Amino acid sequence: MKLDDFFSPSRTMLPAIKTRRYELSYGDLEVEVFNSAEKLKENNLTAGAVVALSDDDPLNFVSYFLAALSLDLCILPLDSSLNEHEIAKILQYVRPFLKIDSNSQFQTFENSREIDASVIQFTSGSTGQPKGIVLKERALSARYKNLAKNLSLTSDDRTLCTLPLSHSHGLDCLALPTLYAGGCLHLISPQNANPQAVLECIDVEEITFFSSVPLFYRMCLELKPDAKFRLQSLRHMFCGSAAISPSTLKDFSARYGRHITQGYGLAEIGVICTYHHNSLRDGDSLQAESVGTAIEGIQMRVDQESQLLAKGEALFDHYLDNPALSQKMLVNGELQTQDLAQINSDGLVYILGRKSDFINVGGNKLSPLEIENLLSVFPELKSFAAIGRIDPDYGEVPVLHIEFSGSAEEQEMMKIKIMQRLRSHLAKFKIPREIIFSEQLPKSSLGKVLKAKLP
Repeated sequence: MKLDDFFSPSRTMLPAIKTRRYELSYGDLEVEVFNSAEKLKENNLTAGAVVALSDDDPLNFVSYFLAALSLDLCILPLDSSLNEHEIAKILQYVRPFLKIDSNSQFQTFENSREIDASVIQFTSGSTGQPKGIVLKERALSARYKNLAKNLSLTSDDRTLCTLPLSHSHGLDCLALPTLYAGGCLHLISPQNANPQAVLECIDVEEITFFSSVPLFYRMCLELKPDAKFRLQSLRHMFCGSAAISPSTLKDFSARYGRHITQGYGLAEIGVICTYHHNSLRDGDSLQAESVGTAIEGIQMRVDQESQLLAKGEALFDHYLDNPALSQKMLVNGELQTQDLAQINSDGLVYILGRKSDFINVGGNKLSPLEIENLLSVFPELKSFAAIGRIDPDYGEVPVLHIEFSGSAEEQEMMKIKIMQRLRSHLAKFKIPREIIFSEQLPKSSLGKVLKAKLP
């Protein structure tokens, strides 16, 4: 893959990447990428050879990522927040030729293989086992070009990325679209991305494009009342990777005077493939209820079962070593998202729930979202998830898991308040049979609750 999309003589002096330690122009970055490519060439790699790349040093990641693309290698981004066992499992599964850590240390492996792809991204596995999503060059380039065009990104834009570059949200939605547009990419490692530091960076660096996950925005609301931020430079402030609660949207807007744009997408076709193209009034329920309309380059429709289908050049090629799942999820060039949705006459998409998440209570179907959406009024609840539990009489019954570190007495009071609210809004069969409190729920590196790991 040629890197003409990212480098040209007219950009040489423009700022490309800025971190706490470095500030590189596009000319500097091109030199870094060239040097990284030369180091890769010393290993006699052939096209399709798999290179595993750790994301713990964002600048190092970007340099080797672009270098590997230029050599037509297959890149396996590794989430540095995973433990050694999880990383070893991925490496054993994919069988890369080479692994590069943050210090540019190379580790080679035997029994490696070549894969006809540009990138293999692993999902977080929030509803099951992680899957290797195979992206070819055409899909990868369509993603960053689509988003840059839809958001009208230019060389004047300054993007802040605090998300792991091993994930589609950080890489496809923030880093690559910005570099394609000639903007400046500000990088803060996820472990240093506390709300105070991030909001200060937005003000000081006059950031124009930022996106994060619901957990980050909830944490912003926990800052001391005297923490003041203008955030006036922002043109785009997104939330993706998971649904944000209506109360967080409303409270953030009230406190900081900025509207968060909720996007929708999947790693298989892009984390932001729908959004609200027009800014909405404060308190407009449309923003919370709908995820907006599809961006240019993505086509969406619903089938007879109300499942949302999506297609476009950004669509992934297949799941690694899983032809059965690939055939199930890709039908006639359309992604079977497994999300139930409605699309109105204006093209607004409303997500109703996950097909696989539905709880079958004695023949009555219940979406966990019906329970979870009612809990957003309780700011003391940091995370929660409703799941189904096998029941001998009903087949399944709903159970609610809540992250709450209060005392036993406080838990009991919280339980009473929750049950009162649920009973006033839901049918009897939808009421959780049990509420389980935990000090911490299992989450992905993006803050998404891993329902498959809940008991």
